[in-house]
Amino acid sequence: MSRPGSPQTVSHRVDSWAVILLGAFLSRFLVATEGTSDGHTLWIAQLWLLLAAARGWWHWRNGTTFGFRWNRIDFACGALVAAHLGSAGIVLATQGQKRAALNLFWEWSSLAATYLLLKEALNAPPGRRVFVMGTVLLAATLSSLGLWQQFVWYPQQSREVTEFFELHDKRELGAPLSPVERTRFDELLKSHGSAPLSLDEQGRAAFLSRVRDSREPIGRFALANSFATLLGISGILFLGISIDQGNGAGRRRSQVIGWLLVGLPILLCLILTKSRTAYLATAIGSAILLLQHWGGRWGWRRIFTISAVAVVCMATLLGVLSVAGGIDKEVLTEAPKSLQYRLEYWQGAWGVIADHAWTGVGPGNFRQHYMQHKLAGSSEEVMDPHNLFLDVWANAGMVAFLALCGIVAFSVWPRGETIDATEPQATVSPFTFALGMTVSAGLVFLEQLLLEGHTDLQVFGVWIGAVILIAFTRIWQWPFSTGGMACAALLSLWIGLLAAGGIAMPAISQLAILLILLRTQPTGETSTENVASRRSLVMMSVFGVAALGCLLTGLRPVAEASQLVALGRTEMFQNRRWKNAHENFSLAAKRDPWDPEPHLYLAELSHWLWEQSGKKDELDFQAAVESLKQSIERDPFAAKRYQLLGRWWAEHGQATSDANSFQRSVDAFDHAATLYPNFASLQAERALAHSQIDSQSAQPIAEFALQLDSLNRERGHTDKQLPKETVAELQRIAGPPEAP
Repeated sequence: MSRPGSPQTVSHRVDSWAVILLGAFLSRFLVATEGTSDGHTLWIAQLWLLLAAARGWWHWRNGTTFGFRWNRIDFACGALVAAHLGSAGIVLATQGQKRAALNLFWEWSSLAATYLLLKEALNAPPGRRVFVMGTVLLAATLSSLGLWQQFVWYPQQSREVTEFFELHDKRELGAPLSPVERTRFDELLKSHGSAPLSLDEQGRAAFLSRVRDSREPIGRFALANSFATLLGISGILFLGISIDQGNGAGRRRSQVIGWLLVGLPILLCLILTKSRTAYLATAIGSAILLLQHWGGRWGWRRIFTISAVAVVCMATLLGVLSVAGGIDKEVLTEAPKSLQYRLEYWQGAWGVIADHAWTGVGPGNFRQHYMQHKLAGSSEEVMDPHNLFLDVWANAGMVAFLALCGIVAFSVWPRGETIDATEPQATVSPFTFALGMTVSAGLVFLEQLLLEGHTDLQVFGVWIGAVILIAFTRIWQWPFSTGGMACAALLSLWIGLLAAGGIAMPAISQLAILLILLRTQPTGETSTENVASRRSLVMMSVFGVAALGCLLTGLRPVAEASQLVALGRTEMFQNRRWKNAHENFSLAAKRDPWDPEPHLYLAELSHWLWEQSGKKDELDFQAAVESLKQSIERDPFAAKRYQLLGRWWAEHGQATSDANSFQRSVDAFDHAATLYPNFASLQAERALAHSQIDSQSAQPIAEFALQLDSLNRERGHTDKQLPKETVAELQRIAGPPEAP
């Protein structure tokens, strides 16, 4: 047994199973985990289910079983997963966005497989070293990618999107594009896709604003806050590794190189994310870690001195980044406003919980129900409550909430179940890390090529960066113990998730699983051959069936429909072949009967053809309405689908002077308003529709729309402000203000 800081011999033995698990684990951080409900990460869920089934088969064949004993945290995690599966099942049996619920059903099933496989892998010191160091190395590589995004990629994206819209508008107005412009437009369409071109005027303005104003690095995530969570946890783990490394002779050089190539990029990138929640959580976790190691030996005076020096260094670093344009004063000055937004999200989420306290609304269905309770003037149409407890409770009900409370409590106060600080050290071959990185990058590359029809060179760059780090930093040789760092990192994660979304994102949940299991004392278990065989057979059967179900009802239909929709978009926006676009969208709707999006594209295509006919072809309009109703049927609580239906009936009424069309418009807008009452744009259109039938009923709606717009202007929500022409029309409908 060796202690942290003792010399180690480099091993060149590669554990193939560890390489496969590490590759699957790291793959979660190389894709946008925020797109889970859309099925973008189902292939990773499929992989984990297959690995669990294969591991069960291996144990069954060899007459063995998992070498660990179940504890209370395991049962709490099992209850959390079961509650989410049950809530998703309720959506599938009743009403809701069933495609999102089913996708997350398989994702939560895969998290159960992840937990089981990681619990076995982390039962020995080599396994703990593989996953801790692999996470840190990947985070450092993604940090370098984030720095490139901050100073190179974002400015380039802003220029390209602006040029993309300018060329598209020129083309729509009938102006001929030069050969160079046509080539450039095709390049931009391939790079950015056709989705931005389908946005309305308000949506385009919001999209352009985001692209031009966003500068926060995101790594391979879609949101800076999610990336900051990974960076903060990885930073704490690296700090713990560095402390255990010690300052022995001959190690100073290794430490300096490690901090320059690993620690510094993580720190810089974390700061540039501007995630105040991650700042606070990382600072608290780091302080806890330092006190664990040195609090008793240093004394409070020395701790205070070192803290003061750290504050000065951080202030200097912030000043340098501010001068370089990486951060601005709003990072601090906007903190109260950010807290206010969080409070608004939580109030809206509590309204959702009050309506669905026992079973939840179902995974992937929070946003639709949140709109009913979103406060007037609240900033965003969030997809989660930005609080781990409210998130779990709103999505999966009371049982999930209680299970999460148990997980947090048991992991913070494990009653002697933590790993001892003197855990035996183990050497792991550098090839294990390099091959694990290769497997993860290769899996993502193949998924993009086979399922999405394109390749992303960023993945190749991340792989190259990781291999370079493994070759030159040699931090994989540093000895460390996981108990203390896991405790600090886990507390940091729970604190961060109190004000940030992400607990339902598989990458963040997977990170929590890793830290929970690192915090748990590994205990061996012996079983008779019959018991071992029976358990392994059950595991193989359960996860084998789950893998087949995920393939047939999740991965396959989602992948096929996504490819067909992408082809349809290309035919619609680039090639202008309407028949081909219609065929692709129709086939996508058949391949995935629960997805509302193919029907929405069919509706938009038919509506566009109706407009091109001078609003005279009734067949196209009726086809548009019917397709939109099919989309609504598959997402019945989405207010904006009803809003679109109301808008189309209003256009039809204006084109045909048909009173029945105006009444249908009013009905659609009224129903949308019950689903999203505090939406200024919706209430404005609703008032205009009512004014076509009954000016008296339109007056209070117009007044309410003006109040919402005034509140949005007061709070600076530029993307939600009504156009001046609409405001003038609403003022006319509302009439002159009453005299005081």
